[in-house]
Amino acid sequence: MAMADLLTDPLLSMAISARLKRELQLDISADDLVNLKAIGDLKTTLLGSRRQEMPFWSAATSPSDRSNSRVPATLEDLALPMRFAPKASGVTKSTDPLDSPAISTPLEKMACLGTPSSASIATPLEELKPWEVTPPPISRDPSTSMPTTMSHEAPSAIRPATSVVMQGQPRPNTRAVFLFPDGSGSERAYANLPPIGLGVVVYGLQCPFLKRPADLICSWDELVQAYISEIQRRQPRGPYDFAGYAAGGALAFRAAQLLVVRGEQVNSMTLINSPVPDTLGHLSNVLYEYIRSVLEWRYGGHIPEWVLPHLKAFTKILNTYRQSRCAIGAVKNLRIMWAGRGVSDEAPPPPTALSEGEKSVIKFLTEARHDFGPCGWEMLLPGSETWCGMLDADHFEMMPSRRKVCVTNGHEAVQPQNAPMYNNDSQEAHKGR
Repeated sequence: MAMADLLTDPLLSMAISARLKRELQLDISADDLVNLKAIGDLKTTLLGSRRQEMPFWSAATSPSDRSNSRVPATLEDLALPMRFAPKASGVTKSTDPLDSPAISTPLEKMACLGTPSSASIATPLEELKPWEVTPPPISRDPSTSMPTTMSHEAPSAIRPATSVVMQGQPRPNTRAVFLFPDGSGSERAYANLPPIGLGVVVYGLQCPFLKRPADLICSWDELVQAYISEIQRRQPRGPYDFAGYAAGGALAFRAAQLLVVRGEQVNSMTLINSPVPDTLGHLSNVLYEYIRSVLEWRYGGHIPEWVLPHLKAFTKILNTYRQSRCAIGAVKNLRIMWAGRGVSDEAPPPPTALSEGEKSVIKFLTEARHDFGPCGWEMLLPGSETWCGMLDADHFEMMPSRRKVCVTNGHEAVQPQNAPMYNNDSQEAHKGR
């Protein structure tokens, strides 16, 4: 029997992968497990392979794929995002294997959005290595894992979130990336991320109310604190690197904001098709059922029964949040990636009788976008070194699909492959989308 027939739920394969890492120090990804043809292959892998390091590409990738996809041959093959900073010159190719290929490309006619707090805004891209910092100390002292500022503490009734090791091994001084869940509350949206790189551990955060959304009755900051508690259990002190897809971007933003207020450092934040958090008003069951129909159409299968109830409870709390601007340079590096396409005409048609807030939700989720800039995030995160780009996918397929979307190295945190090149003069590329 093929492993794919046994591991029908991505969460199960990720849980097995995490346990193999924790108990046997075997770094076998969830994708590798699913791609095994039989249980006997798993036995052979466990007995014959003591892999201590993850290959740069997944084992499911063929040698031809690896040879053709490591470094794009031309600028057109390169996903070059817009960079909102003064013009930099003299860019040379980085020799760091963890650096994105886009770092080696000159960027022209850049506009300044703010002044970073720690580096010259004119610093060439390849000289900005935000992950080359003093590794965070790993402390077992509970007193260092949580700040003492009582005004930002979560009440004891809100239990911490949980997390799953999705890539790498949690070792002392290992660099970490924390992935915030979308509105479903689960890390499953990140299940198909290919290996990020050696020496990096990736944690997928999971809502403590994942399968009991009826108990999700708290304030926005209390929910965010539940994630912070788990983050600081894994990594007591900063600098931190965060990423969030869809509504996960709002969680990542508020977590970064609260940590900075407490004196911590946030090195980078990656926002993947994540709009600035806003009050949407009441969202009807008609809208949620439409979202369910689109999800089932896109993924061709049944959606877990807890997804929509959690999304409803989460949205209700998000509606109470009023975002505020961070201090200048609070987040050193900001990377924003947008979905470049709307859903196809074959998708279920949206309902007609909707509120303005519901119409804005459907427009964001299904229609083609034309603005691939910061779209308001530059106002909430002033002074951050900001990169913007797009992936040739719609909102629903950009993460779960097996296209190569890598979270890497802070300022080049998401690197799509074979996407159009964008800069401030690329308005022609926007047409027809």
